[in-house]
Amino acid sequence: MSRLSFINRASCFLLVFFFLLANIAFSENGVRGNDIFFSDKGPIEITSQKLQTYNNSNKAIFEGNVIAKQGQTTLYAQWMQVKYNDDGQVEEIHARGDVKVVKLDRVITSDEVVYFSKEGKIVFTGSPVARDKKSTVTGSKMVYYIKDGRSIVENSRVVLKGKKTKKEDK
Repeated sequence: MSRLSFINRASCFLLVFFFLLANIAFSENGVRGNDIFFSDKGPIEITSQKLQTYNNSNKAIFEGNVIAKQGQTTLYAQWMQVKYNDDGQVEEIHARGDVKVVKLDRVITSDEVVYFSKEGKIVFTGSPVARDKKSTVTGSKMVYYIKDGRSIVENSRVVLKGKKTKKEDK
């Protein structure tokens, strides 16, 4: 498989990954789970200081100021690894180091995030925080099960931001 072919495949798979990241189901807590961060329209641009591909072990590593952007959505990390099978299908994506996913008023931060394709889950670790204008969810670990559309937040704390009343404004 050529490097260019892998990069094109990786871009497609990263699109799916970021779409899934966006759907972390915190909707009962106010963080909108069904709003899409990434879509299937338009390219994803990935930049990093260094890209290494390892065709014999089916992986690619992006290092140093990794930025993946599509439209209004951006993922930032210091390091990202994509593992894929012999058919080019992504098996695992792992990003670490100041991980941040941003779209409009929504931000998810953590030290690490791992997408497990076979298990159908995304795991945020290292003090993950999901926030928007209406709420903030924190924990020690956030796991999203894609097929079930359910999340588990360990050691969770939820802050719902209410509307200010006229008394509070004074």
